[in-house]
Amino acid sequence: MKRALVIFLAFTMIFLSGCWDSTEINERNFVTLMGIDLNKDPNIEGRYLMTYAYPNVGAIGKNPSQKEVKNVKSTVVETVFDGSRQLTTRINNPFFLRHLKVIVIGEELFKEPEMIKEFFDGINRDPRINTKVMILVAQGRANDVVNTKDGGVGSYRRVFI
Repeated sequence: MKRALVIFLAFTMIFLSGCWDSTEINERNFVTLMGIDLNKDPNIEGRYLMTYAYPNVGAIGKNPSQKEVKNVKSTVVETVFDGSRQLTTRINNPFFLRHLKVIVIGEELFKEPEMIKEFFDGINRDPRINTKVMILVAQGRANDVVNTKDGGVGSYRRVFI
């Protein structure tokens, strides 16, 4: 009886263990660049225009199936915290913000002290965002910087905060 119980428990431990809640690497969107601007469209409700850029997995490798190297998605939100959550409901894979390298802030938003304070408060409270992220201020709109082909290398100023 003891032997049968030991064999049963051994098989149970072997076959029932595993990664039941894991997410495969190709089932995530690793956001590397995020831009935030003031919303200028009066027809769309929300204060911020948030733009996210992440690598296109189909364009990587020896035989790429797609040409575009990065995907860019934008949304208008009321708070900074809602940006990635709102877009995740519209695309196939969830955003993963731990690999976020750069946050680009639009020039108009940077000139609004109360809104920029609210933005930094939202970024500091979000545990999903990398704490070593570089923050840059765009000359113009952050959306334009994120949408450029080369990543907007010459169109922003570095700000140390």
